[in-house]
Amino acid sequence: MSGPGSTAGRDPVGGGSESRPDSLTAYVIMKPADRSQRLDVAITSENIGALQPVEAEVAAATSAFAAGGFAVGPFVGISFSITGPPELYRRTFGVSDPDELDQDAGGGTWSGGLPLDRLDRSLSSVIDTVVFDEPAELFGLGPSADADATGLGFGATDVGDRGDDQDAAGDDGGT
Repeated sequence: MSGPGSTAGRDPVGGGSESRPDSLTAYVIMKPADRSQRLDVAITSENIGALQPVEAEVAAATSAFAAGGFAVGPFVGISFSITGPPELYRRTFGVSDPDELDQDAGGGTWSGGLPLDRLDRSLSSVIDTVVFDEPAELFGLGPSADADATGLGFGATDVGDRGDDQDAAGDDGGT
């Protein structure tokens, strides 16, 4: 997982141990103040205002998760993050591993959300869903045939240095 979370039992780079993560991150997506608004639409600058939750409900939800032991991130857009150890997710939601949730067959994205039935009704009634952070897609830079001295794998031509005194136009700078 990106951020403070992890990919629950997965070794994203291969070759390491497959231990359980120390913490997981999920996003709490709040219901809009206007309950007739649907969240299954693309969220844009044009409709974000209509999808905003009630401020008092956000305050109550963030306080409840913090009191329950989660590290609570700032409210942004329509959601805030919660981070905690797997055991805390197990006590709160009955699920402590993203692998316990159904996955979309083709894309590998987490489908649905965490069960809300263990939450107090006053809390679950203002939350649309709680979803685990998706695992990060990791892409390596890989070695470069003409790697520079930094060892980062960027060749001289990758950073615009031609290795001589000429600039990109072929001038030698008037020297």
